[in-house]
Amino acid sequence: MTEEFTTYKCWRLKDRRELRELRMLVADEIVPRYSMLPGCLRLRLELVHESDTVLTIQVWEDRETWQTVLESESYARWFREYEPILAQWDGMVTFLDEWTTESLEIDPRAD
Repeated sequence: MTEEFTTYKCWRLKDRRELRELRMLVADEIVPRYSMLPGCLRLRLELVHESDTVLTIQVWEDRETWQTVLESESYARWFREYEPILAQWDGMVTFLDEWTTESLEIDPRAD
């Protein structure tokens, strides 16, 4: 059974007063761009409780799809067009860490 693949990136806000602007950038620019990528099911933005840390979460159909998309020429073009948006993002946050996960069925008999 193919399971979802999720990427997590952890960021620190440079100025917490810009959280609203960051959310608007994600809603208006980043989500529409990622919706163009085949296999990217959804994006989430989460604020870590009582901190200036945000998580960006990308949920993909599976690891193979994610890897195939990232290695494609169309992704290279997509990324070049996305760079001005990324520059805005980088102006508001500092990268801290990243990791990936694959979902599991809780009951292993379902595999």
